[in-house]
Amino acid sequence: MPTDEELTIYNVLNNNWNTTNSALPMFYYDDSIKLHDFRNYSAIKIYTISIIEKPVNLGYTSYSNEVFVAIDIRSNTRAKMMTDRDEVKRIIRANRKSLSGYDIFKKTAERKHASYINYFQYVIEISALKYRTVI
Repeated sequence: MPTDEELTIYNVLNNNWNTTNSALPMFYYDDSIKLHDFRNYSAIKIYTISIIEKPVNLGYTSYSNEVFVAIDIRSNTRAKMMTDRDEVKRIIRANRKSLSGYDIFKKTAERKHASYINYFQYVIEISALKYRTVI
């Protein structure tokens, strides 16, 4: 069965979101939603950036698989965006060894995008790694 990386990350974030830290945002992991009203909730878009597959041994009887996924946080206030960012990072750290189908996942990069009036954006990139899959 193929792995849906966006859905896997969505499940980890949605199931572990602490609503006492931050209100639950709207999560998007596919392209079915085109517009979002930021007045009520922040939005978090989850999408795959790239997938790298490497041979593990000389006979190439197994391979490692690393998936890079972006968690794109968007909000109408800077404070809300930063609170959501901290909650995403907390969840990533707390679940770094329990991502379904992968051995470990970690934050690889993060960046704040240029802000506009009532629009703030922050992207966290993570890597999900499976060390060895037998061919």
